[in-house]
Amino acid sequence: MKNIKKSWHLVYILIFIIAVLISVRLAYAQKIAENESKREISTGKLAKSQEKRNGIQILCYHRVIKSNWLTTVTKGLSNNNQIHEYSVTLPTFKHQLATLKKHHVRIISMKTAEKMLKTNKKFSHQYVVITFDDCDQTVFENAIPYLEKEQLPYTLFIITGQTNQYNRGSQMEDWPEIKALQKKSKLVTFGLHTNNLHYLVENKPALMLPENYQAFKKDLRTAQKKFCTELNLKSNLYAYPYGEATNRIQKYLKKHGYLTFSLDTGIIDDDPATKQGALPRIMVTDKAWKQGVLKWLK
Repeated sequence: MKNIKKSWHLVYILIFIIAVLISVRLAYAQKIAENESKREISTGKLAKSQEKRNGIQILCYHRVIKSNWLTTVTKGLSNNNQIHEYSVTLPTFKHQLATLKKHHVRIISMKTAEKMLKTNKKFSHQYVVITFDDCDQTVFENAIPYLEKEQLPYTLFIITGQTNQYNRGSQMEDWPEIKALQKKSKLVTFGLHTNNLHYLVENKPALMLPENYQAFKKDLRTAQKKFCTELNLKSNLYAYPYGEATNRIQKYLKKHGYLTFSLDTGIIDDDPATKQGALPRIMVTDKAWKQGVLKWLK
């Protein structure tokens, strides 16, 4: 009998140790997710000098989810940033686009924006470019069908080494679906979001570490090779994970004809300074929409 009780005590201790280890791991994973969210979410208000100004504002979305009881319950039970900060509901997404239309903002393709940036003509209207980072499945399921129906152009920035993978609450789309979209749509543009350098090292984006310069160039070649293999194209669009990279990387990409994108709050207007370096691109959250987009609209 004593041996049986001793065995059960050992089982309880083992269960307790396992529970503690799981809790520590979950807490660590949550801390990592929180740090990544803080690094990536656009911060700050739109500069007073840019309010009501003509120019281009680039919007960045990650996930567009359905609004139903399951979404409500999931949000209530989870503190996953992919569900909260990184997601907008489809009704919210539609309302935001309707708001842009109400204020006579013209939604243009990335190609059209590129042409505008190459000229010295003054902006005569307010324009928006819609972009999505990571290539999450919810974008394909919810946002793209609506954009195609409304004939609104959009850009997808793909992490080429993570297609068809599940990452921190986000399920990436696979190449067959991406290729099918390319075949049937005249509205989509594809850009690079690294091949596999979308991560933090001690709370710093991998592209901000000087020692990763050679790794960046190798990663870029790999990403372009996958674009060539899967989509039969080469992209000159490069969105920085977490919106940052070293000056050396920026100079390299600019020298080789790339347009780069940050996650800074701002617009591209007639001031030449707004066209230099990585272009401002606002990650859309409730706060960013109010402070960075609504204050810009006329």
